[in-house]
Amino acid sequence: MLARMRPSWLARPWITAVFAVWWTGGAAPLAPVPPAGVPPEQPAAVYLAPENPAVLLQMDAAMREYFDQRVSLRQPSAEVLEAIVAAIIRPAGLGFAYDGVGTFDAGETFRRRRGNCLSFALLVTAVARHYGFKTTFQNVDRTGQWDRVGDIITTVQHVNVRVETLSEIYVLDLRPDLVPVAGRQTATTVTDERLFALFYNDVGIGHLMQGRPAEARRALELATQIDPRCASIWANRATLHARFGELTLARSAYERSLQLDRQGLNALVGFVSVLKQLGTPGDLRLAGELERRAQQVQDRNPYYHQHLAQLAQEKGDWQGADKHLRRAIALKEDAPEFYEQWIVTLQHLGREEAAQRATTRLAKLRQRLAERPARIMP
Repeated sequence: MLARMRPSWLARPWITAVFAVWWTGGAAPLAPVPPAGVPPEQPAAVYLAPENPAVLLQMDAAMREYFDQRVSLRQPSAEVLEAIVAAIIRPAGLGFAYDGVGTFDAGETFRRRRGNCLSFALLVTAVARHYGFKTTFQNVDRTGQWDRVGDIITTVQHVNVRVETLSEIYVLDLRPDLVPVAGRQTATTVTDERLFALFYNDVGIGHLMQGRPAEARRALELATQIDPRCASIWANRATLHARFGELTLARSAYERSLQLDRQGLNALVGFVSVLKQLGTPGDLRLAGELERRAQQVQDRNPYYHQHLAQLAQEKGDWQGADKHLRRAIALKEDAPEFYEQWIVTLQHLGREEAAQRATTRLAKLRQRLAERPARIMP
């Protein structure tokens, strides 16, 4: 079913890492036998992304034939979009399955019938544009959502596809629960170039985590060439250099990242580490300055205080959790998840009246947010 602004298909979130853009989660099983007319799943193999980004949205003859058999342009736009998505995700179609480490171009996603949210976005965009729809990619801000992949700390983001018709705007999204609600999350359109750069960034980190540093280096180089104004990718490239002891190259890339975003926390933290390893008096002075700047950035981030509260809760330090959650709410009073965590904390402290007041505030906040139009357009 296609819903305007609030679609109903489901998978997993898009992840952008402190070190990289990455996806987490488990893959759903594929149907063992594809329905008639559905191409068989391609056997798993090492994926080498095309070096030409123009290929990422290409559809070959097999793809065009498959979708032409299932999509009729004689239908209203909503039903055409519904048919496109059904052909991708329904068991009678490709039976698309979420694959947390599957970053593929549109054609490869079609052949493998699996992938992460970026893979789905590329495939659905390629097909929608093939049928004449105007589409753009959207990045959903999930500031403060954290995860860990091995020794890499990640922050969670999400990507979806915005489709404009003459009369309506639709969003094709694998996570309806991540469609922005006013006051909680925002979605911003991103250019194809930025999305392609993030694609190569992810492919590069995948190579690195699978022990292919040469491929990782090439993919990250491509990412910065495609979109040299993406601060986070320069920070990721810098971290790659630092990981292999290339401190001069790492320094240059961190400087480039901070020129683009002087408040970039990932770059600040990584650059401080590199400067301390370089160890000259000038480097150490600069490290101290950047460390203080990083702390100031963190102190102004309500989600940083929520993270500290979570750590305090895990240690049983409920007083500390209360302190950090009060600070988080003072910085951002319209985040329901802060109140939810605070209520649990107050209950552990035995402060039932305060917990009840917080519950009342949360209910009023949810009502206020529900009454706002859920506008995704920036």
